[in-house]
Amino acid sequence: MANFFREPDRRQRYLLPVDMADWVPETDMVHLLLDVVALMDLSAFEQHYTKRGTGAPPFAPWMMVCLLIYAYANGQRSSRRIERLCERDAGFRMIVGSEVPDHSVIARFRKRHRSEFEALFVEVLKLCHAAGLVRLGVVALDGTKVQANAALAANRTARSLEKEISLEAEVASMVSEAETTDAAEDVSTPD
Repeated sequence: MANFFREPDRRQRYLLPVDMADWVPETDMVHLLLDVVALMDLSAFEQHYTKRGTGAPPFAPWMMVCLLIYAYANGQRSSRRIERLCERDAGFRMIVGSEVPDHSVIARFRKRHRSEFEALFVEVLKLCHAAGLVRLGVVALDGTKVQANAALAANRTARSLEKEISLEAEVASMVSEAETTDAAEDVSTPD
């Protein structure tokens, strides 16, 4: 039996690296996303805020936009889930630092800036596509034909799917799904 074990030192001075960039691998999408959002014009988001000095200052629009795009790209639609990930996940923490937004703040930001956010999300996807980082189009998994009890009108070819699916529609669908998820969670777990 082994006599040597690596024991956790809970009194360690630095549990995580001092630099947040060391938290996530260089290949993680968060690095690219932070750079891409920094290049975008966010004046449409910023015009909704005043600099009067009453109350707490709002979260930076670039941070909220980056957070939502990163969450949606990782399949997270729930504002409550995004809030929890901001506390625990290294990629999300890299975006928000120590400024974790509440789920209601995330949902209100998305609702207030829906049209601007959808347009910016599409621009980010187009920029990534132009750089060769993502591919847009239809993904077909299997072309096997089996006898089934399905309507012929429900069958689709790849060409008909390409015509039906647009980038703007996909982004709008993601945002709608997020709003539906939040509404369902608000009913089941009121604050």
